[in-house]
Amino acid sequence: MVGPGQGPVVQQRAVFGRPGPRLTSYGGNLYDFWDENGAITYSKFTGTKWSTPSTIVSSSALGAPAPAVRSTTLYVAWENNTNVLHNRSSKGSTWTSAVVIPSSAGGAPGLAGYSSKLYAAWDGPPTGSGSFTVDYAAGP
Repeated sequence: MVGPGQGPVVQQRAVFGRPGPRLTSYGGNLYDFWDENGAITYSKFTGTKWSTPSTIVSSSALGAPAPAVRSTTLYVAWENNTNVLHNRSSKGSTWTSAVVIPSSAGGAPGLAGYSSKLYAAWDGPPTGSGSFTVDYAAGP
């Protein structure tokens, strides 16, 4: 979205048919996350320009990442072939190693910071009647 007389700020990148992008605001900057050939990648917009894309996880990601902010921490969740995982950053540039969300077999994660907790939801296993469950977890 742009104001009157302003043009959009365009960031160009190759996504190769993967879902994305996913945006969130953190520390006065806008963050754009996407899956680029299995790598969770992001770029930061400072208000005037986008940073060079950086990789958080180099392989094994499936689908669009899910960013969220809780308190002073930026999180991004993603799925691999068996679990939903997340990484976190308290600076917006240095990331922890991936952590598996317990009992999270499934995909298409979503994250939200609410009150003092971080909530994750994802598509659970099929119920046998052609529908799926939506599972969730809350963490500190």
